[in-house]
Amino acid sequence: IHEFPKYKVVWENELEENGLPYDLSIIRDDDSKLFVEVKSTSADYDKNSNQVHQFHMSYNQIEFAQKNIDNFYLVFVFCIPNNPKIFCVSQPASKFGKILNINAVI
Repeated sequence: IHEFPKYKVVWENELEENGLPYDLSIIRDDDSKLFVEVKSTSADYDKNSNQVHQFHMSYNQIEFAQKNIDNFYLVFVFCIPNNPKIFCVSQPASKFGKILNINAVI
């Protein structure tokens, strides 16, 4: 658990995989929660390239993102571990089928 001035960030899978459909929960000072799923790759990201990077989400992750549309974030981390580039997508469920090509694993 890492403390920030108005938020508490909990790495849900820090010790072991717990089966939750997200990796981080962020508890705000009003006790509301944000949920963050992190997808990472060692591949480089070039915004000028047409290269497609695939990240898999389970059915449970997609369903959870849809049910918690205002509080769920998807974070993509490229170039691990050398020069990480981080992209955050808010309300990813509202974008499924538009900008994200997500393959559900059932």
